[in-house]
Amino acid sequence: KEKEGRKGNYFVSNFGSFHHTNLTKDTPSMSLVTDRAQNSEILLVIDADDLLEKVNVAPGRIVNASVATFEGLSKEGLLRVGVANGASYGAEFSVSAECQPDIADVLGKTISLSGEESREVPLQILAETTLGKNHSCRVRLLNSIGREIDQHDVDFATVDTEL
Repeated sequence: KEKEGRKGNYFVSNFGSFHHTNLTKDTPSMSLVTDRAQNSEILLVIDADDLLEKVNVAPGRIVNASVATFEGLSKEGLLRVGVANGASYGAEFSVSAECQPDIADVLGKTISLSGEESREVPLQILAETTLGKNHSCRVRLLNSIGREIDQHDVDFATVDTEL
């Protein structure tokens, strides 16, 4: 088509109607309207000289943390962590835990909380022994830039595995 002096079809135009309005630094708005279900990957290239990333950093705290007694070598362990955002605006927080002895690595979670919102964050706990024991976890709360802002210690027990 280019040899004939005509414009080529952009890939995006085959999947719907592409609209952009008010493409300025202050109010960018783009949309792709389609009337069918589809799986597509679209690469959008934007000059990044004028992009600005905003990260809200807020004070937060661990309100409570607990683990109910559960059977060893089971997946029934659940560390419940209450987290509160201490700011009037939304922000992200990360919750992690290190537990011992004989507790598998705990997978942490990242959550978004609106202003002054509180939420319980469940973390799965796996005891790696069949014997009942006393255990402990150190729970850490990180703000949106990865700084530790609170920590809390939790003691709990597992009971012998019934075979």
